Amino acid sequence: MNGFSESLYHELGPLGIYVSVVSPGPVRTEFNRSFADVPPRSPPSLAIGPEAVAQAVIRAIERRQFEAVVPRWLALVCWIRGVAPGLFRVVLRRMLRQK
Repeated sequence: MNGFSESLYHELGPLGIYVSVVSPGPVRTEFNRSFADVPPRSPPSLAIGPEAVAQAVIRAIERRQFEAVVPRWLALVCWIRGVAPGLFRVVLRRMLRQK
């Protein structure tokens, strides 16, 4: 999705059309009620409200910002994944391993 959005950003920019990608972490909604208890599960303390995602979307549009990661600390995780994807997968696999 990010690659496709990046292409659109470059192709449509000269036409005055701006593209934004909003990447939320876990969001507290009823969307996952049928599989909420299936591992791997995100800790409830990491989940954000849908209002925070909506605010990030509005802010990205207003600022013509290409990418917004919500919550902001998750941007660091995304950066680490981009810099060292193999290491990221190994660490994440260990963290999500069922006990």
